[in-house]
Amino acid sequence: MNKNKSSNQNILIKKPDGAFPRSLLLLSLLALGLPTILPAKSIADLRLGNVTLGYQFTGGVEIEGIANDQAKQIDYNISGVTIGLRKRGFRFLQDKARITWDTSLMLSIFSSNIDSPDTTAPIDWQLEGTLLNIRTGPGIEFHLANEWLLKLGTGMDTAYLDTQLEIINKSRSKGWHFGGHIDGTLLYAPHRNISIFGSGGLEKIGKQTFSDGTNQGTLDLSSNWTFSTGILFPW
Repeated sequence: MNKNKSSNQNILIKKPDGAFPRSLLLLSLLALGLPTILPAKSIADLRLGNVTLGYQFTGGVEIEGIANDQAKQIDYNISGVTIGLRKRGFRFLQDKARITWDTSLMLSIFSSNIDSPDTTAPIDWQLEGTLLNIRTGPGIEFHLANEWLLKLGTGMDTAYLDTQLEIINKSRSKGWHFGGHIDGTLLYAPHRNISIFGSGGLEKIGKQTFSDGTNQGTLDLSSNWTFSTGILFPW
């Protein structure tokens, strides 16, 4: 009897100290604090806008030459490649129109032989130049039909013109010009990821004069008309 009593006294009964519930609580708090895994964005969510690649023809350019008090004007044109970015904004008119913002860059490298204005000493003039024109401005895009859009726009032109005139000696002139433009663009979208466009408008950049001391020439880009075509696709 005493033996059983002594053995019962040696049995230790441990009471729960709350460590296990506290561990569950700590793990729960850590789980709530971990960052939630979000679904990956699609390519459409990462697009910058709509990119345009095209070709622009600029007419209405005039070159005026003066030699020995004799003047001569000729009509000229400039063409080059264009790349641009179009951002589309909010819609209105029951989703039939929306605001756009277009920014484009045109690069043109041109060269031409010009008859001398001096008829007594006819020496060909050689004109070479590079035009870099940045256009930016707002527009309104109208939905005409299922696959057709019309955009009307205006904006500012910032152009850098570097020209060189060679007669006997070479003369070089370069500088920045600031002007503006208005245009209209017709777009056809055979697929939701590509559009074909044609555009026409008016443009004013400015005039640039170059001289070799005796002869003088002026490249007039103040009353141009433009035509451009290309493709537009999301990027």
